[in-house]
Amino acid sequence: MLYRSTDCLSRAGASVEYLAHSASFHSAEKIAPSNSGTKHLARDPEGLVFARPDGSPLDADTLSKAFSKLIKTAKVTQITLHGLRHSHISHLLMDGIHVKVVSERAGHANVNVTLGVYAAYMPNMQADAALRVDAWLR
Repeated sequence: MLYRSTDCLSRAGASVEYLAHSASFHSAEKIAPSNSGTKHLARDPEGLVFARPDGSPLDADTLSKAFSKLIKTAKVTQITLHGLRHSHISHLLMDGIHVKVVSERAGHANVNVTLGVYAAYMPNMQADAALRVDAWLR
């Protein structure tokens, strides 16, 4: 499985700074400022998220093993790349980020996919809606 970028997603400054210094992003041309003040990661011509320095795709098994080694070296809780992706999506939803934005970042075909998998991570939506209606009525 190749990890491909479907869009040029907006990243916060700290994320861009970290990626700029990582081995995956060798040149400054891959990071471009936008008019909104955020920076964007330019897409690899092939759409690859993880590639070798020559631009060829990394084997998924090689990537998973390298990530596992990094996690062990860092002495943090063991997690897979897919688990990290799932955690990222779950935390965005729990933090109240709009499901459309989360769906786009996840690369899902539509919000129905995101809602079908992650609806349980939005348990306070009804309570939040009730509080907002109550605030409007005051």
